[in-house]
Amino acid sequence: SCATHVVSPAPSEAALASLYASYDSKHSRNELSLEELRRLLDGSSPFEDMRIRELATQLPLKRSKVLDVGFGRAGLLYQLKRLGADVYGVDLDESAHEFARGLGIEDTVHGDVHDLDPTLHFDAVLLNDVIEHPLVPLPLLRDCAARLAAGGILLLWTPNGGTIESADDPVVLRVDLEHMQYLGTESCIRIAELLGLRLIHLETVGIADPSEYRNAKQGAFPEAVSRRSFRRTGKR
Repeated sequence: SCATHVVSPAPSEAALASLYASYDSKHSRNELSLEELRRLLDGSSPFEDMRIRELATQLPLKRSKVLDVGFGRAGLLYQLKRLGADVYGVDLDESAHEFARGLGIEDTVHGDVHDLDPTLHFDAVLLNDVIEHPLVPLPLLRDCAARLAAGGILLLWTPNGGTIESADDPVVLRVDLEHMQYLGTESCIRIAELLGLRLIHLETVGIADPSEYRNAKQGAFPEAVSRRSFRRTGKR
């Protein structure tokens, strides 16, 4: 009923753990050095990022606690920090933490959400191109939702599985060792129901021409994506 496309047969947990322990150095298409990344970020406004623009309409970013799960090269955290947010991150790849430290971001944990200080709760938890990666996504979603302060927001950015059946050339569908499932709009409605969250924003942003990006130095590959924001209600 959730209309989620999944990879079957799936790889083992051990194979995925090995992949993500050295993801940046061995698998990422991002070739920017730390200094190049810093110059790129400093030369742009944080509000050029549509995810940040949407978050800013939902909560005051200044002094908000924001957790980025699987933060990669920490660019999103860096831009949020520039806007005054208190930023935190978790990532399985030690290289990610080296980039974060190089960008002046200290509150990061090598591991997953379970490894955070149990007393920490956040005004926003971000899953940016993450939820398509774990073998079983629901436990991660539950862990992230449990970390939300009252009124907190869970933001998912992910390839839009809803385009697969209708597209002549479904570039969003990439079956490899990274992407285990693709969520559609029905998936997000189901997620909100299962987690007891209120869906406050859902947007699909379309598909760019992949030929323009395959060799981009930043390693960006455009995919049909959907943004989904969920708000935690009540005291929990």
